[in-house]
Amino acid sequence: MSLYLKRQLKIKASNLQSMDNAIVARGASEESINGITELAEATASQIVIPASTTDEQLPMGSGVATGRAFYLETDKDLTIKFGGTDALRALTVKVPSTSFPAILYLDIEFTSVYATNASATDGANVYYAVIGS
Repeated sequence: MSLYLKRQLKIKASNLQSMDNAIVARGASEESINGITELAEATASQIVIPASTTDEQLPMGSGVATGRAFYLETDKDLTIKFGGTDALRALTVKVPSTSFPAILYLDIEFTSVYATNASATDGANVYYAVIGS
């Protein structure tokens, strides 16, 4: 059983934001990203995915039918699938060290997200955000 905590995600750029593919200008806030006219449907959640869990569907958030951007932090290696559980859709997220979480950000259109925690002993603490319409 997973524990779900929800909160609204507010996008605001900071001085630490990489400007290579900037979402918004530093110090500014934004009301549209890649064709999304409003960010009112941005939702963030914190969950624990139990050990040895396969293809747990991550809730998109109320009002989000199509995701346009996805952000994830995890303290355990995960396999993430967008739009279904087919193995061809799998993307592996690896934790770089015990001091830092794995971070994933994708500018992608999707209708569902599934996560697999292959660890046989440890639950994965996951924070993720779905931005969509």
